Amino acid sequence: MIKRIHIYDFDNTLMATPFPERGIPEWESMTGKDFPDDRIYWETQESLDPRLGSIKPFYSIVTLAEDSARDPEVLSILMTGRKNFLEDQVMNLIELYDLNIFDAYYLSDGDTLTFKCDKLRELTEQNGAAEEIVMWEDREEHWAPFENMSQELGIPVRVNRVIDGNVQ
Repeated sequence: MIKRIHIYDFDNTLMATPFPERGIPEWESMTGKDFPDDRIYWETQESLDPRLGSIKPFYSIVTLAEDSARDPEVLSILMTGRKNFLEDQVMNLIELYDLNIFDAYYLSDGDTLTFKCDKLRELTEQNGAAEEIVMWEDREEHWAPFENMSQELGIPVRVNRVIDGNVQ
C-alpha cells in the first residue's frame, strides 16, 4: 500500500541541465550551427541534446530516488515542467544514465507550477491512503506554493530544496 508519494523534478534537480547562457554556446560550438530559438530554450530538443557535456545526473539526488524506488510504501515519480513533446528527449537521457527507476513519469502540458499543483491533487485523489508527499525541487519560487498545498490536500507536503544537486 502506498503511504508516501515522492516526486523528483528533472531539470537541475535529478539532472544537471545547462541554463541558456551556457547551453546555447555549448550546443553551437558542438554543432557549428546557430541555436534554433533562444527565446524558448527550455522547449527545444537541442537543450536536451545528450552530447552536451554539461548534462549529467546529480548522483546525490539519484541515490535518494533509488531509495524511494526500492521502498514498497513509496510511489516514486519523476515530474518535469518540460513539455510533453520533449518526452523522447527526456526519456533518452533517463535511459542513457540508467535512471529508469520511477513508477511514473509526467511531463507538462502548460505552465509548470499549475501543472505540478494539478498533478499533486490528482495523485492525492488516486492514492487516498498516502500520508505524505515529499518533493525534491530546485526552483525557489515553487517551494512555498507546493508546501502551501498541505491544507488543501489534507496531508503534509514537504519540499526538499535542491541547489546545485544538493538538498539544503
